[in-house]
Amino acid sequence: MIIKDLTFLSEKEKKWANIITIFGSALIAFAIFLILYFCPILEKNGSDTAKAINTLISICLGVFLSYIFHISYFKQHKSMGQWLIRYLRYNRNKTIFLVRPSKPNSTQTNLCEGIIDNDENPVLSACVHIYGPPERGKTTASFMVLQEIFFRGDRHFAHIKNIIFIDCSVDKNGVLELFDSGNKRFKNRGRLNTFKRNIVIIDNIEAMGVEFIVNNYPLFNSQKNLFIIIEDNESGSTIVPENTFDARQQIQFLEECAKDETTFQFFTNFNEDDKFIFFAIYFAVYLRHYASIETIVKISGIKAEDIIAFVENLQKGTNLFAIFPFHRDYIYCTNFLLLKQIPGTFGSCNEYQRIARLYWEYKELLDDERWLSMIHLDPKDLGQIVLTTRLSYFEGALKIGHYQKLFKALRLLIQKHESTYLDLFIYEYAVLNYHMGNHTMALEYYNRYLESLSSQDLKAKIYARIIECSHGCSADDVQKQINDYISELGKIYGYQPYADYWKNHIDTEKGKFDTNALTTTCETLLTVFRRDDLYQETGRRAYTDLIRSYHILGKYPPEAVENEFKTFLGMPGQPRYDYYVNLYLKANKLHYLDIPDAGPGEVVQRLIREASNYYTNALKAHYEDNKTKNALRIKLAELKMLLTDIDYTEQIQVVGDFLVRADANRVDVHKAHAHTLLAKMKMVNPANLRGDHGLHIEDPFQSNLVVARKIYEQYENKYGVFRVDFLSLVGEFYFMNEISDLEDTLTRLENLVKSYSDYLREKKIVEKIREDYNNITITKTKILWYLKTYPIIMQ
Repeated sequence: MIIKDLTFLSEKEKKWANIITIFGSALIAFAIFLILYFCPILEKNGSDTAKAINTLISICLGVFLSYIFHISYFKQHKSMGQWLIRYLRYNRNKTIFLVRPSKPNSTQTNLCEGIIDNDENPVLSACVHIYGPPERGKTTASFMVLQEIFFRGDRHFAHIKNIIFIDCSVDKNGVLELFDSGNKRFKNRGRLNTFKRNIVIIDNIEAMGVEFIVNNYPLFNSQKNLFIIIEDNESGSTIVPENTFDARQQIQFLEECAKDETTFQFFTNFNEDDKFIFFAIYFAVYLRHYASIETIVKISGIKAEDIIAFVENLQKGTNLFAIFPFHRDYIYCTNFLLLKQIPGTFGSCNEYQRIARLYWEYKELLDDERWLSMIHLDPKDLGQIVLTTRLSYFEGALKIGHYQKLFKALRLLIQKHESTYLDLFIYEYAVLNYHMGNHTMALEYYNRYLESLSSQDLKAKIYARIIECSHGCSADDVQKQINDYISELGKIYGYQPYADYWKNHIDTEKGKFDTNALTTTCETLLTVFRRDDLYQETGRRAYTDLIRSYHILGKYPPEAVENEFKTFLGMPGQPRYDYYVNLYLKANKLHYLDIPDAGPGEVVQRLIREASNYYTNALKAHYEDNKTKNALRIKLAELKMLLTDIDYTEQIQVVGDFLVRADANRVDVHKAHAHTLLAKMKMVNPANLRGDHGLHIEDPFQSNLVVARKIYEQYENKYGVFRVDFLSLVGEFYFMNEISDLEDTLTRLENLVKSYSDYLREKKIVEKIREDYNNITITKTKILWYLKTYPIIMQ
């Protein structure tokens, strides 16, 4: 959402301000003229010439003093008329002009003071970056700044003409176009002209990624405007690279907003029309944080002026909704805690149900918004909707990738009315649990749902979903069930490609990277004319398996593979597309191929930074699949070990958290992967090394490799076993202090890679070590570099 050309005063108010200013200035001039005329500077009984001079002096002095009075006293308010209108508006609408929390927290207060009262800190006139977890009052604080500037007319902002508000989470392509104004030759000048003399509030900037911030840094600090950049981050940290902004420009919001004592007492005074308007507004801000009044009008039929009047009246006693500042076309929520209680409190209300149905039936809403509206219908009405219709809405919602939003909404309803809503949405709840990383819960619901099915098509989908949830477990009973379901999938019409995919996928997890077979499966899936979520997800899986196999083998995937992969990712700019492109086609390629081949030096440090930025961009793409994001985080943790000034403790903790989740969800291959990565981290962590009596390690890595090897052996994963043995021998070579023993270890390494001739990456590393050894140029620094850049790629 982009709102441009917002002004502190409307066009009508500006006209009145000009009239008042002209009239006021004339009145002051006339008053001064009268005073001077009747108290002349020259003798009153003088000649006609003296009288004329008196008159002229009176007029000129009156006008001059009027002008001086006007520009000095009202300097901060631009004009007498504007000051008067601001004053009248403030006294008339103290409670409804802008939302100010009843008890602003100290961070909100500090932000306002830092921007408005910044005589000693002029850098804040250009840009402020505020960041922290959601629902800490960051956006409200930015509106408080606007309020202070409006009422005080601060001299620092006398140059400001308009306000631009940008919500990056809604229309990223529109944001990119706005910031890319002007052709290449005049690009910077064009961007400056776009934002010159504006207050620009950029909300949810984390959706744009690191490169957007770095690329536009000169614009943010151009001193021609005021940029307020708002970043949501669950951890309370920031995606902005260090030293991008001056420390005085950054304000972290960690303090929780003061608890609001507002209740639903106001609802008891509502008539039916009030309730209808209230729920129409609720659904609008529930689906989109900044809700368009025009959309509410189209869906509900309520007049815009009635909606605005309702919100303004409600605001006088209740902190829940607010009209967008200086732009009366949008409404936003100011109390999320109260908002979350509305479905459980009023879900059975007739007006609530009427509005839910109107939103569900409105075809111009996004697919996930229509599904979120549909699930709020009365269970009796939901039961009358054909199952395939309900599932089609769910499939459309999944394509957008806001899994967390969907999961939280459905979980809230199930927690309130468990038996009713769980029976209706057990399949959807299982799918969303899987995407949240709750494999055990997902399996439980899939198995319960499978028992109730008679449709072969639906059974096939559940077979595939159960395989997806459980294929990483090495237990015999689980493996038998997986093989049975793959067999059943192949017997059901239209599902042979899915069965072939899972056979190939399990082969890759056992260390067989047959790129030809994977390519065939991918090409077959391209010809399947299905567009449901299972098909899309299987296609993404097949291509990520193929790309990953090339990476493990140390090869670059063909360009055609990358282009075909994009057909399963949706539209550019959508969360899923941005996530997968940044992760698999950019970050992984740099991390797994370019960096290991680059060698130490300035070039590789640039590649590491690029890869880190792409990983971060993927995390910030608003793709809410926790399962894949957890895997991404340990990839980023491994990459960061290549940096010189990194906190290994933090990275080890990331992998430790991943291991805990894998164990809880019985994903044994992930447990083995985490142990392998932890062993590598122990080998290269400087804090874990001692050199007082020759190089040795204080926290032995072998125990992790033993656990990993056991799992890989049980799962018959020959690559996993090979990788464990390879790391163990390279580690032994690195920590060996007797030169006479190096040859024996190197020979064992060479014999190991000969036994697995398909794994070219490891073969190349051993060849480099042998060359350095023969040329007497081998050093522990070189071996350490080989260890650091050897990627532990998840199978």
